[in-house]
Amino acid sequence: MEKSKLNPFDAELLVMIGDIAKSQPDVEEKTDGYEITVAITEIPGTAVEALKQAVAGRLGNRLQVTHTLERAVVFNVEYDPTEYPEQIRTRLVDPDATAGTRYCRTLLEVDAIQVRRDNLDDLLRFTGGGTMTTPRTPDGRAVYSFADGNGIFIDAPESWFIIREPGGRMYAKPERDFKREFEPKGISEPTRHDDKGCGDCANFTNEDVNGNGYCEAFKSEQSCGAFRCQEYKPKN
Repeated sequence: MEKSKLNPFDAELLVMIGDIAKSQPDVEEKTDGYEITVAITEIPGTAVEALKQAVAGRLGNRLQVTHTLERAVVFNVEYDPTEYPEQIRTRLVDPDATAGTRYCRTLLEVDAIQVRRDNLDDLLRFTGGGTMTTPRTPDGRAVYSFADGNGIFIDAPESWFIIREPGGRMYAKPERDFKREFEPKGISEPTRHDDKGCGDCANFTNEDVNGNGYCEAFKSEQSCGAFRCQEYKPKN
């Protein structure tokens, strides 16, 4: 897979164009920029003008020229010179729930998949496309971003679970919270005895995407990994 020069902003732009045009645009990456071709045979003229204005508004000076043809609109766009973290992305496809594993809880069964760097292909199948952002800093936390059924982008940090409910709604949940509610259907997971540090501890709640949360033992906000219960004990 050739490395794309498009950034996350460009990926969101393509989703927006697809929503307006009711079809996915064609993208051709070139040496000094890329070209977006949007079929307009199925949308009214007012929508075409709205599309052109929306693209121009989002791209600003990066939009070099717009060609309005009989059956398509072509946008020539400069690459963004900003250095973004390394990313792997794919075109959006129909979501495939079989890429995940079936989980269940009382009166509710869901399909879910954990965000890891080594299962990107399954993540892309499960969500129908997305973007994995891998930080260049040591011990940085990768984040997988995808669009739910309503076109809203969701960020799921590494180790979180992406959940699809029977109705098709998708959302993300920290690993610890997910395992409190669900277990693999028909599979008994072995009990882990090494989850003692913040982030995995049952006392650690309301974790955000940066690993910060509230420790019930210390009765204070903590950063994941900053304290270890076997080394530090809360003061009475």
